[in-house]
Amino acid sequence: MKKLRFAALIIIVLSVAGVFCYLYYQSTPAYSLFLIWRAAGRHDPADFERRVDLDSVLGHAFDDIVSAASESMPAGEKRLAAGLAGLFKQPFVTAMKEQIRAEVASAPPAAENGQAGKREGTFEIPGPKSIVKNITDRFKPGKIDYRGTGASRVDGGKASVEIIIFDHELNKDFTLNAKLDKAESGVWRLSQIRNLVPYFLELSEARKVPAGGKT
Repeated sequence: MKKLRFAALIIIVLSVAGVFCYLYYQSTPAYSLFLIWRAAGRHDPADFERRVDLDSVLGHAFDDIVSAASESMPAGEKRLAAGLAGLFKQPFVTAMKEQIRAEVASAPPAAENGQAGKREGTFEIPGPKSIVKNITDRFKPGKIDYRGTGASRVDGGKASVEIIIFDHELNKDFTLNAKLDKAESGVWRLSQIRNLVPYFLELSEARKVPAGGKT
């Protein structure tokens, strides 16, 4: 009888501990990243944007791309590039948000304004949507699998978490370093991916290699 009571007590304790651990996991940045991936897979843009600060993620990505592109420039040219980049940043972010929202919702992105009236023999500066299309055509990932999360660090309302993905085109795992901020609602929101540029560059290099494997 005592053995049965002890066994029942152990089961209760383990059950309570399991529920506690699950509830705790639901409050972590790692779980929020899983929900972001699930929202994208379920084509749920509302839940996706609830957990992704697109303005912040894209703004940081733009700054990182400009910084990498101008790294080897002389100081004067670097300042000029930074000034020009400042003019394009917000249009770029806006156009990229439209692209991502369309991808998540599984709706084709809207056609670029002004294309119907374009005349041959005239010169036009490409608009933000054209620039975004060129970038996404070159750097957009193909099939990727979500492996889970790696190391994480939480400091108050800020967190750093490793996102582990498997890129079928690269045929290997790649670790993205994500930054999340805790909103007033208590939801952890993705605000930055610190190493997008190295990932995009590796993807771009892989696409330069023909199917035979020779450069």
